[in-house]
Amino acid sequence: MTPSIPFADLNYIAGFFDGEGSVFLRKNQKEVGLHFCNTNKDVLDAIKYSLGMGNVYFHHYKNRQYYTLQIGKHQHVLKIARELVNRTIVKKSALQNLIDFIQKKNWVYERSDVDLQKEPLIDLYIKKGFGCRRIANMIGCSTSLVLKKLKEFEIPIKPQPKQLRGVGK
Repeated sequence: MTPSIPFADLNYIAGFFDGEGSVFLRKNQKEVGLHFCNTNKDVLDAIKYSLGMGNVYFHHYKNRQYYTLQIGKHQHVLKIARELVNRTIVKKSALQNLIDFIQKKNWVYERSDVDLQKEPLIDLYIKKGFGCRRIANMIGCSTSLVLKKLKEFEIPIKPQPKQLRGVGK
């Protein structure tokens, strides 16, 4: 779907991010992200369309409704952060810290040398109640590899908590 707002340029996006955006960086878990927040979904859709990446989610908190455009894949975050860093004022240092963090990390994609066995996976996921992200961090692989193995071993996948689910994907 093409948004009704004209194609947004990087200077507009940088200004919008400076005022309505945030840098998400959780160093101990290698989680990064860029979040744009607004009550007008059309603006976020236009930015998403212009950037060609991200997901728009609906939120409801204390009788207030708003949307966030979230970019979470570190390759995408790095690309956008590099484009925005010299166009921002308020978020410039946070974006530079994010860029430095991503460039220094040894990111793990699908490690073929990780051998996930069924019984230890059942122990961690079912018996101990660990989530996929925690298991992936513990053994040094991606969350998608853990999910892939859960499906392969026919281990029932727990539903995602309601507050983490988004709409408008």
